[in-house]
This record gives sequence, C-alpha cells and structure tokens, in this order.
Amino acid sequence: MERSDNFLHEASYLDQEGQFRTSRVPVIQEIARRGIKHLPKRFIMVYPQYDHDPVIDVSEFLPSISMANLRARFKPEDRAQELAKLASGARAWGMFVIKDHGVPWSVLQGVRDVVKKFFGLSFEEKKASVGSYVSVDNMGYGRNFVKSEDQPLDWIDRVTMKAAPAGATQGLHRPHPPHAIRPRAAGGLQVLKDMKWVSVTWPPEALLVNVGDLLEIMSNGRLKSLWHRVVTQMDIDRFSVALFYNPSPQTEIEPIWDCSLSDEEYKNVVVGDYLQHLYKISPTMEKEAINFSKTPKP
Repeated sequence: MERSDNFLHEASYLDQEGQFRTSRVPVIQEIARRGIKHLPKRFIMVYPQYDHDPVIDVSEFLPSISMANLRARFKPEDRAQELAKLASGARAWGMFVIKDHGVPWSVLQGVRDVVKKFFGLSFEEKKASVGSYVSVDNMGYGRNFVKSEDQPLDWIDRVTMKAAPAGATQGLHRPHPPHAIRPRAAGGLQVLKDMKWVSVTWPPEALLVNVGDLLEIMSNGRLKSLWHRVVTQMDIDRFSVALFYNPSPQTEIEPIWDCSLSDEEYKNVVVGDYLQHLYKISPTMEKEAINFSKTPKP
C-alpha cells in the first residue's frame, strides 16, 4: 500500500521575517482517492457569521451580454443597450455573463478535456510536467498562498501557468483585472453580495466575466470586485479554468478622476506592488488586499 507521505505538495513561500521556506502539504486528490470519513483538521476554516446564512441562487439577475450586439456597428441602439447592461452588471454585481462570444463549443470542451486529463495523471506525472508551486511568482502545480505550517488550507489542487510569453499583457495570474471562469457543470460558485453568500450558475456555452481588483481601482470604486468562493460537493469532482488578464508588473494604474466626488477613495498603484501585497497577505477571511490601494481617511 502506498504511504500517504509520498503524496505531498512542496509549497515555497516567504515567511513574516522574509525567509524562504518550504512547507509540505497533502495532495487533495490523493486524500479523496483513498477515501476519508472526516475532513482533516487542517482543512477546516472558521468564517465570519454571515457565512452561515442560507444561500440563494441569483443567476436570473446577472446580465447576459451579447458580443454580437456589442460588435453591431450598424445598429448603434443595440450596442448602446448592451453597453448599458454590461455597465449595470459590473457596477451592481462585479460580474456578467458573455454569450455570442465566437469561441467554438469544441474549444470550450477541449479546454475542459485537457484540464480533466491533466488532473487524471498520476501525482508524479503532474509534478514532473509542471513543477512544484512557488508562491514568489505564483506559478506551478500544487498549493498557493501557504504561509505557515498550521494555517487552514483550501480543499483544492491547482496548476497555474502563463498563457503568453513573459512581458506580454495576458497571463494566468492571481487577480485582478477581468477574468473568465469556465467550470464543469458541478456548480458551486458563490459570491458575497450585500454581506450574504449567493449562488451563481450560467449556461455551459457562455462565459462568466468577473471584475477584478485592478478595475475597481481604475474605476475609482464605480465597479466592484466581489469576494467569491467555490463550494465543493461530496461525490462530484469539480474543474474550473480561470483566465486572468493583467497589465505588466511595471505598469502604474490610476483611478479615473470624478469631479462629483469630494474625496478620491483610491490612489495610484504599480501593478507588481499590488500583486506582491496580495501574495503577502493571502489567504484572508475577508477581502483585504484592495485596502492597499485606498486613500487613508483622515
């Protein structure tokens, strides 16, 4: 019988003193494969009180944006209507559904199949093909945001990769400009809206776009990057693909000036500085990283 300590992720990180550390944490797939009766203590988290309220489904309220109408140069009224819906969804929900996007169903299915096949490989094959996760650059296979030997851990295995060459403006990075999430049909996505967790689903052929922290900063708070999470099910594997689009780390972003605001809530930040701050404080039980970009109040 295989020993359980043969299946451990090695997560590298900088501790509070700035020292480079490596923590060994369990591989979720291997724990589930062997079967468990009780959740290991290290994967139990205590969330704020609002986390225990009943969860309702709000999918019908999310705007569904037609890319075909956005491209309708000769039908300005259709384009204006879609833009208004997009703005409304980004302001009220921090997300919206995209349809008529032109991505073939075969491509969406192909992405899901590749992800499923990768996680279907043995632990050794996955580790050899991608490498262990390193939190300094947020890349690799394994666990992210490990900061100590005793912190509670998410119930997830993940792989993070760049989708474009170094220096390009697109990448599979931690937030936070807009990103599209493409889950398996298992569902489970929840968003914290008005201090209540609500459930979100959308058609399998559509894409869900989330407003990220950088857009919240650039919009001076007009658009909101909402806190979201995934709830797993006991008997179903869940796969999701999140694509993050970031400016280069050297880019300085600034909030849009608004003469109607007496005080500017957000300040200029360098993208790389913001992401380093995010990596440094994560994981958190609240959405705290965005405070890095807010102007201190007197």
